[in-house]
Amino acid sequence: ASLVPVLSIGENDVYDVIPTRRGTFAYNLQQLCKSTFGWTVPLFSGRGVFNYSIGVLPHRRRIATIVCAPVHPDEVLGHVLDVRSMSADEINEATRQVHEVYMQRLIDVWNKYKDEYAPDRVKEMEFVE
Repeated sequence: ASLVPVLSIGENDVYDVIPTRRGTFAYNLQQLCKSTFGWTVPLFSGRGVFNYSIGVLPHRRRIATIVCAPVHPDEVLGHVLDVRSMSADEINEATRQVHEVYMQRLIDVWNKYKDEYAPDRVKEMEFVE
């Protein structure tokens, strides 16, 4: 099966994240949730149904979704992929090679369209493991 990298630009702009300062009630509540459950929900705001200043609906801002060229594992590896006849190390190496091409496609499409769809960006695209 082919893998199709897809990049959406602008998703981070549809909600405003409200920063919480250390020592405030909101911050302490977030830290309690984080220590209890292992995660916390950020405070955010969007727009309302009848007003556009505050609410839980997303702001009406553009999200550009770019579909990249598909990554065909057989073409990347140079042979048909048959995991039943491969060792664990061979599977890991094949996965690494296909993943590298997939990530490079995302980087290439970001570099091509970032100035058009994210001209006011404050950071470059970053991959987190």
